[in-house]
Amino acid sequence: MVRRGHPVGGGALTEAQFSTLRYVHAGTSAPGHHMIDQWLSDAGIRRQVALRLGHFTVAPEVVRNTDLAVIFPEFLSRRFNKAGEFQLMSLPFDPPPIEVKVHTHPRFNNDLGVKWLRSLIVAVFAPEGTSAASGL
Repeated sequence: MVRRGHPVGGGALTEAQFSTLRYVHAGTSAPGHHMIDQWLSDAGIRRQVALRLGHFTVAPEVVRNTDLAVIFPEFLSRRFNKAGEFQLMSLPFDPPPIEVKVHTHPRFNNDLGVKWLRSLIVAVFAPEGTSAASGL
C-alpha cells in the first residue's frame, strides 16, 4: 500500500519496484505478520525498512504523507483505503498460504453459541469460492 500519487505509479508492482521501495515496518504481535517477514527472508526477497513503528495503526498516516510503502493483508488495506487515499498493489510474488484453524474443547461441540461463533470465524477466513461449512 502506498499513497495515491506515489512515484511508483499505477499498474502491477514488479519485483524490481518492490525491492526499490522503502517500507514502514508496522509492529504487531499477530503471528501471520511474522510469518510473512520470515517467508520474505527465506525466499531471499529483500525490502528496505526505513521506519519501524510500535503499532500498525499509525502506518497509514505515515504512508499517506510520505513515499514509504507498507505491506498489509488485503482486508486491512481495503479498510484503511475507504476514502481512496491509497494505492493498493498486489505483491509481485505469491506468498505461501496461511492456514487458520478453529479449535474448541469437545465439551462445547453442541453449544449453540460456540457453534455460531465457530461458523462465523470460518466464514470470515474461508478462501473465496470455497464452502465455509467444510471448515467446521
